[in-house]
Amino acid sequence: MAVRNFSTPARRFNLEDVKIPDVSIQVGGRFEVIHKTVKNAVIVHWPDGAPCILVNQYLLEKGDTWSGETARATATDLSHLIRYCFSYTKTFRELADGDVSRFVSLLASEKASGRREAKRNNNTIRKIVHQSLCFLEWYQRSLCQGGRLIVGAADRDAAITVVEKWNRHSKRMEWDHRYLPEPVSTDPKLPISWTTICNIDEAIERKGLVEVMSDRLMRSHRFDKKFVGTLLDYLYARRSFMTWLLRRTGLRPGEMMLLNACSMERALQHQVLEIPTLKRRRKEPPLRLFFFTPHDTQFIRRYLMVRKVWLSSCQKRLGSESLGIGSLFLSTSPGRIGRPISKSGLEKDFSALCVEAGLAGQQVCFSMYRHRFITEQVRRLMKEFGLGAGAVVSDPDYRALLERVRAMTGHSNIDSLWHYIDLARKDDDIWSAVELSERLQSASDFHRSKVNDIARELRNGTRTPSELADELQELALAIGDFC
Repeated sequence: MAVRNFSTPARRFNLEDVKIPDVSIQVGGRFEVIHKTVKNAVIVHWPDGAPCILVNQYLLEKGDTWSGETARATATDLSHLIRYCFSYTKTFRELADGDVSRFVSLLASEKASGRREAKRNNNTIRKIVHQSLCFLEWYQRSLCQGGRLIVGAADRDAAITVVEKWNRHSKRMEWDHRYLPEPVSTDPKLPISWTTICNIDEAIERKGLVEVMSDRLMRSHRFDKKFVGTLLDYLYARRSFMTWLLRRTGLRPGEMMLLNACSMERALQHQVLEIPTLKRRRKEPPLRLFFFTPHDTQFIRRYLMVRKVWLSSCQKRLGSESLGIGSLFLSTSPGRIGRPISKSGLEKDFSALCVEAGLAGQQVCFSMYRHRFITEQVRRLMKEFGLGAGAVVSDPDYRALLERVRAMTGHSNIDSLWHYIDLARKDDDIWSAVELSERLQSASDFHRSKVNDIARELRNGTRTPSELADELQELALAIGDFC
């Protein structure tokens, strides 16, 4: 059997308002074709560029009953089955139980781009296989005439033996197969602790010092100390701003990647950030508003200034071609200097920070900042509503509280927020003894960041001790005004 490369992807094209023939009626002595319009259609091709007619027919038939992004999500899942059949030169009719085993193994063995972690977990693999079995069941029911069943129960002598089973994790009925991996728990991660935040901030500071510049970095940029210094300044600013943004706004990592420099400029001007809300299965994510304080805008202003200097240095060195002029986060890697950095690139850099912070082997990721933000908001509102220890709390009280949180976080409903009440009540077990007052939260973040900046500039020698002493005195007075 000829085996091609399984990593070769199937191609997917998104279409809007596709008009296709639906039914025909006889009018007088002739037939008239009635068309229907599929609002969100998807067309998929085999890896060699040929259209996959059977899958396209399935997607078009289901397209008028699906809402939002369901068609595109289904097409993405089925693209894995397409590339499997392409790799092993098989038709959908020839698939059997052994193919399910091989298909699952291939999906499980793929690694995330540039990382050692698996590209997908067991739940995602089960979802892909379930969608593939749904398609095969439709295919045999709609288009196959006679012959052995492709998908069916054991007593029906099907090529692929399945059972319908309730998945307690996804809360739905799905096709189950003996070669599928066990589902994994989707219990939410805990919020990131204050100690971990401080350790990461210290790692950002250490990795931003001039004395840690490696010979490899200097050689990559032809021993241009000025350019490398600008690079380190931007890298320090990007890391600090990214972690601050995640913690301060509670946005999803994917939502952060949809922001751009223009959206931050508007936030700076109006003190409100428009966050595109994901996980709504819409082509255009709806916007939710997050209101900033004056101290927050200073964070934004400082980052945008450093970003502008970095972009200007890259333009002088490389020219304006391919630079990420509108991107919020820019790369500092050789070969991609000044170009947009991907989410995986930011995650890889964050993993290096965690190793520097002594957190190797611990579960630390971007989404844990969001969990902390939500827990802090629930805790603050519980105090505001008077729902402290010993209070008699009714279900409507909690629902009113969670509804306010939902508006800030972009959840579609409050059902997935209930566990944050338990986290907020166990606040002392989660956070360390160091606790910032809600009234001074954003101000404290800003002042702590300024202290880190001053310490870094003092070590790097970029400003005179006299200038830094004056700035420290101003900072001390500002802190005194808030205490």
